[in-house]
Amino acid sequence: MDTNLVKPSTSSLMLPSESSSPTYDQHRPAKRHDYVPIPHRWYNVLAYHLAGKKAIEIKQLTGYSIPMIHKILNHKLVLQVRQQLLDATQQEFEALFDQIVDNIRTQLSSDDPNVKLAAQQQWLKANGKFAGVKGTIINNITAEQVVQQILEGGNGTNE
Repeated sequence: MDTNLVKPSTSSLMLPSESSSPTYDQHRPAKRHDYVPIPHRWYNVLAYHLAGKKAIEIKQLTGYSIPMIHKILNHKLVLQVRQQLLDATQQEFEALFDQIVDNIRTQLSSDDPNVKLAAQQQWLKANGKFAGVKGTIINNITAEQVVQQILEGGNGTNE
């Protein structure tokens, strides 16, 4: 596990900087001057980006121009922070995975058939075995028949 995770502060986000002496750095604790600050507004741009906002929305929220937003998001330090945040999210997901599986397992043994069916569908979707298509799919159909059904307005299922 990486010990150099993101260190938030009130005014900026701190990142470990690269040192000229990696051997020395392994034997001493991190110090304040070992970190390079990232401006808080850059962190906000990254947060909006990770929240799924588009560049035009980030522009309205932060006041930066769209080229500046792209420049910030492609900056080396911002990319490092982004990777650290994604790694932390992945670790959190992996920590919750056992609880999620236990919850689905409990739902599968439920007396309520609707709860049991929903848990079965969740499990099949998670394992890629359930497409969620309504109706029966025809397995022995030729490509010409599929094209003909598409031209006629059908979707390839027996409905």
